[in-house]
Amino acid sequence: MKAPFRTCLAISTLALGATSQGQTLEWGSYSGIDMRDSSGNVLDDTFIFQLGAFTNSFTPQEDNYQDWFANWMVFDQATYNEGDGVFMPFPDAPEMQPDGTSNSAFLSAGATSFTGLDAYIWIYNSEDPVPGTEWLLVRAADWVFPEYDPDCCGGFPLQWSVSDLETTDLPEWGSHSGSTGPGEYTYTGPFDLRTHTFVPEPSSLLMAIFGTGLLMRRRRTV
Repeated sequence: MKAPFRTCLAISTLALGATSQGQTLEWGSYSGIDMRDSSGNVLDDTFIFQLGAFTNSFTPQEDNYQDWFANWMVFDQATYNEGDGVFMPFPDAPEMQPDGTSNSAFLSAGATSFTGLDAYIWIYNSEDPVPGTEWLLVRAADWVFPEYDPDCCGGFPLQWSVSDLETTDLPEWGSHSGSTGPGEYTYTGPFDLRTHTFVPEPSSLLMAIFGTGLLMRRRRTV
């Protein structure tokens, strides 16, 4: 069962030493989340957990995944904390700045204002979309970066959690419980979040088949 995110954040805020100065955006996952890769392995600290957006003119889709990173702007990056006594696996609480960016040390160089852009959580172990790379790119329908307003929300942080995800929130890549997006996987057991991997490009497969056939032919003629 998913724990209420507000309760989780109350604890994680204390653990992170976050303050209510400025306009804080708390994001992350709930307690006890089960995160798996495409083969069923539990995610670990080799994975990167980012909150960000794509440039205005770019929409991530299955047929343009090779261009995702070129159009990705990082708003913040969280640390995976399993086993470190932190209540949530990847909580963080950056503050929005007047120019629409964040105060995060991981903010993309040259990032422009995030205000009005759709927000995504991207979990990955490599930027290269090749077999062995694992991605999950997902967003809830109401995750939109707000306009900077230090007086927003009665002094409470804006809170986004993977517990916000509904079955109608189809991932751009990977799966969350109840909704499966593009990508390859073999693990079908229980999970809350699951990354998916890639298959070789058709040209690579053809080259491999051609090479194997040529090698066998040479052996036969020897």
